[in-house]
Amino acid sequence: MTGPHPIGLAGLIRELGLQTEAPAVRSQAEPAARRTVESPQEVLEVYPAQYDCTTLEEHLRFALRNEPMDLRVWRAVLDALPPVVVERWVQQQPASVYARRAWYLLESLTGTTLDLPDCIAAYADLAPEALQVVWRGSGHPEAQSRRHRIRNNLLGHRGYCPLVRHTRTLEAHRQRQYDQQVFQLSTTVDPLLFQRASDYLYLSETKSTYAIEGEKPAAGRAERFAAALMRAGESRFASEQALVGLQQQIIQDQRFAAQGWRRGQNYVSRTRIDYSEDIQYICPRPEDLAALMGEWMAMVKKIYSADATDAVALAACAAFGFVYLHPFDDGNGRIHRFLIHHVLAQRGYTPPGIVFPVSAVMHRRRKDYEAVLQTISRMVNQQIEYTLDDASRMTVTSNTIDLYRYPDLTPHAEFLYECIAETVEKDWPRELSFLTTFDSAFRAIQNIVDMPDAKIRLLVRLLLQNNGMLAAGKRALYDFLTDEEVSRIEDAVQPLVNSGFTGGAL
Repeated sequence: MTGPHPIGLAGLIRELGLQTEAPAVRSQAEPAARRTVESPQEVLEVYPAQYDCTTLEEHLRFALRNEPMDLRVWRAVLDALPPVVVERWVQQQPASVYARRAWYLLESLTGTTLDLPDCIAAYADLAPEALQVVWRGSGHPEAQSRRHRIRNNLLGHRGYCPLVRHTRTLEAHRQRQYDQQVFQLSTTVDPLLFQRASDYLYLSETKSTYAIEGEKPAAGRAERFAAALMRAGESRFASEQALVGLQQQIIQDQRFAAQGWRRGQNYVSRTRIDYSEDIQYICPRPEDLAALMGEWMAMVKKIYSADATDAVALAACAAFGFVYLHPFDDGNGRIHRFLIHHVLAQRGYTPPGIVFPVSAVMHRRRKDYEAVLQTISRMVNQQIEYTLDDASRMTVTSNTIDLYRYPDLTPHAEFLYECIAETVEKDWPRELSFLTTFDSAFRAIQNIVDMPDAKIRLLVRLLLQNNGMLAAGKRALYDFLTDEEVSRIEDAVQPLVNSGFTGGAL
């Protein structure tokens, strides 16, 4: 060997002459020490020369042993691989875990049935748990294959299955246990104060999820959505009827209430200065939606039945998976963000009565949010042929259903963790700080002048907005106060402002 040589899935792509995109984790052998090279686009795993593969079987074995199971690439590889390669491997090593994994993948992904008797070995997991987030559980109807003696511990099934790879970033976030941090905070703060902070953050989350769409919720709708957030996790949104009901509840204009999956081709775009459309994302064809949503809902049901595993990764799979399928003409983004809360609550990650206002963070970090969404949308758009008529109606002219089946949602899980971390480290302390300062200022003013509560609340707000001083332009609102009383009030409030108040919901 004189230079780098692709091995594993990357090697199979090369050996089979495929045009498919490289896997998220690309392996190669070269005369060098073992190392990992990470970039925003991919992970390169470099192995010493002795790991080099020279046959299709060796590439298969290496990929099944050392790489996360990227079904998007596996589907393309197995469609092109001569089935006899796997058949011969299983005949020679019928008890081999790696041979049985290849056999299971070949038959389940391509529909090919090999001329092999059913296996009699002990059950083995399909995906390597050390490399990716897997499903743990029992009793799911598709969890075990008796023919291959393989336990499908992937997060989904052959029709829809996201991938979340284990990364150093994800592991660092898991170790910080944000759910426990907020729970401990709730036990050390006055219960009434904590409840007020929670109520505000529920409402803040509601307003933020609409603001991301450039909307302001109509009167009463914000409160209804906030109430729905408080009940997140109680229902199971794994049926068309349940999701349609949710869509009808959250959209602004009931003229666009869904009765089922959308029937037209939609896309996400921005209008250029010449009125042409800058296509950001092309959604699945309407004729493919029933199958894709059926498989997505099957994944969600599997998530519901999972034993203890990474709840944030599961929430990312459900929520971001949904928004990429875009099953409705309106409301997809808000449902997507609602599903984050729903899965976190359903998995028990969100303590009762507590919310992680992730939409508020996404609104603040809009560019980062869009960049994460583009990791899939850019890949999808590059492979779709379409036309736009004069009314900007799109027609997709290529077969695209497989582009949406196996998304790598690792960046999405990392981003969701970052949002949760920011809510714990900034939003919750900020709101509690504000309420503590507000209450202290309220009591201080009340001890000086016992005026109506509404006038005290407004005065506190005016003082906190102006560093503890009553602005000259607002003095007329309190013309019943003497200058000496105003001075005493300012002297009482200013130390509260200067003692660490971090701003808040004014």
